[in-house]
Amino acid sequence: MTLKEAQKEWYDAISMKVSHKANSVTEEQLIKWAGQSWNIPIKPLFIKIGKTSSRIIYSKLAAKEEERQKSMTPGTKVRMTGAEASFEEYKDKVWTITHGPQLMCGDWVVWLESYSGAYCCEYLEIIEHA
Repeated sequence: MTLKEAQKEWYDAISMKVSHKANSVTEEQLIKWAGQSWNIPIKPLFIKIGKTSSRIIYSKLAAKEEERQKSMTPGTKVRMTGAEASFEEYKDKVWTITHGPQLMCGDWVVWLESYSGAYCCEYLEIIEHA
């Protein structure tokens, strides 16, 4: 992944390159160093560990969005904003989360009362926290 590709989804994406002794850096260390530069939570979008130099692309907004999605606990009231929101039966309907959030295929999902299957948190608007 390039920085330009990352910035298509997260305009605040930043690339950081670190030179180091041969084979001396782990992913965890690289994430920690990137996070310390801002002193707020970050989300790694891409990590490449090299022999003497490593690179990380990360976003503060992606971390904030992930926390929003992870806050969707059972009892939280939400409204759909994805494609299903255009269906007459779902338009402006307020749903109650019954289970989740859970990471599924790289996305945070929840289960909604009276809805069949999981629904991606990215396409839910929080109306009221549980």
